[in-house]
Amino acid sequence: MTATRLHVLRRCWIPVLLGLVMLLPACGGDDNRGGHPMTPPTSPSPSPFVEDSLVFRTAGGTVIEMGDSAITCCGLYDPGFINERVIRIMYYDTTLQKQSWMIEILVDATAEGSVHTLPTHPVPPHAVPYVTLFAHFGEYSSSEELASGTIALNSFECGATTTSVDFSVDATLESETMHGSTITVGGRFRAVYPRTECPH
Repeated sequence: MTATRLHVLRRCWIPVLLGLVMLLPACGGDDNRGGHPMTPPTSPSPSPFVEDSLVFRTAGGTVIEMGDSAITCCGLYDPGFINERVIRIMYYDTTLQKQSWMIEILVDATAEGSVHTLPTHPVPPHAVPYVTLFAHFGEYSSSEELASGTIALNSFECGATTTSVDFSVDATLESETMHGSTITVGGRFRAVYPRTECPH
C-alpha cells in the first residue's frame, strides 16, 4: 500500500472514529468540557549526531583509516533512469590522506530490520541493489562475486527535516578492479543529519 493511499484511508476513518468516541460514556469527572481540543503530542526532530564504530581492514588485518567529512542526501537516485528514492552517505578526507566509503539504501525497496546477505545484487524490477556498501580506493563493493557477510539495516528514514540511518556490518568487500582483492568491514554506524536532497 502506498503512503498516499494510506493517508487517504486514514482521512476517511477520522470522522468514523470521532463519531464512535462521542457515543462512549464519560469515564470520569474530567470530560474535557473546558472547550480545549485535545492535540496529539508532537516529537521534535532528532538532533544531528554520529556514532561510528565501523572498522575497515586490509586482507592482512591492517586498519584502513577513513576520512571524517560527510556528504549526505536523500532523494531520487539518477532521476530519469532509476527514479527511486535513496539515502546516500559518503565519508571522505578533505586532505586526501585517508580513504573514503559510501553506503546507498533504496528507501522504498527494503525495510527497517532487514538483513542483506552479500553479494548484494539488483532484484527486478529494481535496477540497483537494495543496499550497497562501497570503499572508493580499489573500488571495493558489496556487489562483487567474492563479497560475503551481512549488512543489517537496523533503521533508516528520510524525514521532513532530517535523514537518519542505523546499520551494522560484518562483511568482506571485493574490488571491482582487482579480482580477488578484498577488505573486511565490521561494526555499527548510527547517525542523524539535516535533510538534503540528492543532486540531479
